[in-house]
Amino acid sequence: GPKLRLRLRLRRRLRLKLRLTMSRRDELLAEARKKRLRWVTEAQDESAPMRGEKQLFDTEVARTLPSTRDVFGLVSMLVGELEGDAHFDLPEELLLLEDAPVPEYDGRRSHYAVFLDKLTHPRAGDVVMQLENFVKKFNINNLVGVREQLGGDMDEALDVRVTPVAAAVHSFVRQVCRGLRQHSVWGRESGAVFAETAESVEKFVVTKLYGQLFNPTAMQQEQDRQLLARLQTLSFLTPVHLDLPPALTEADFEAPVQLLRAVEAKRSPRDKVDCIVEMNRAVQEMIQRAKGEEVCLTLTPTLTLHPNPKTKRLFSSHQAQPSADDILPVLIYVVKLAAPPQLQSQLQFIQEFRHPDKLLSEAGYVLTCLLSAVHFLQTVRADQP
Repeated sequence: GPKLRLRLRLRRRLRLKLRLTMSRRDELLAEARKKRLRWVTEAQDESAPMRGEKQLFDTEVARTLPSTRDVFGLVSMLVGELEGDAHFDLPEELLLLEDAPVPEYDGRRSHYAVFLDKLTHPRAGDVVMQLENFVKKFNINNLVGVREQLGGDMDEALDVRVTPVAAAVHSFVRQVCRGLRQHSVWGRESGAVFAETAESVEKFVVTKLYGQLFNPTAMQQEQDRQLLARLQTLSFLTPVHLDLPPALTEADFEAPVQLLRAVEAKRSPRDKVDCIVEMNRAVQEMIQRAKGEEVCLTLTPTLTLHPNPKTKRLFSSHQAQPSADDILPVLIYVVKLAAPPQLQSQLQFIQEFRHPDKLLSEAGYVLTCLLSAVHFLQTVRADQP
């Protein structure tokens, strides 16, 4: 009868409305994940080769179900090529694929690149929301909101060695890492791999907040200007003044000079430190090579007398690693040649935001040597013997 027909019509309308609602839900979910993709890929490594690289896929695999790593690797490449207003046109079934394969470290790409791919995995949405919430609340001039989010973690991170801003960053990174250890996307990582994941978390957070964290004060800017002007007045300084091995040539300094200049292009404290460490290793290789050449020239099997008779400094041809007395004069000349415009601010940034526990061993030693080289250049006088 009429009541039955009305009931059937209402039921059909309800089913249609339910289908439309589910479809709309999927559209909104896909759009949210597209925005998440854009936000995550904005933090790509500034030195990563993104533009113009094409990835090759096995056609049979690509036609069926590409791995998450390859799909999001392609997305990352497109973001780099299409600039900031890029639109993602990935099929929604890929964006909604909760059981998609989790990207793994395979040695072909950096840990950070794989970490970003893991953040784009559908099951990593909660982690991205946690990161995004912290970044949006973070205000370097008002840490109240951040302190509320971190709770007691920030108080535990406060230390005489770090500032409150650095403590907020360190404690948040530690908080995120605790959660990742239990997360389905990261939980199966080995200890060594997870240590790199923790570094990637720090790099991601600092990259997102770099505009606030690296913001030299007027005093720091003045210190940078004074150091740069000082280096210009020391243009007369030559390797002879520093008692450097005569076998060293200007070409030998190109690699360490470029590595020191590269510090300013990096954003994360670890990447900046890595540039300095690599610079120091290049310096050590220079010294060892120069020693070997001096030994051959002088035919002295154990000791080579430095040519400047005032210092009578000796270089041992059998020394496994150059000493600090060998390295410091070379570092001084490297800083003089490189003349980075923000060197003081960069070094202060590293000291503030690289966790003190990470500035031990080689990294801490190299940073100390570089600070000593800067101090020498700031205080040396032309009439100084």
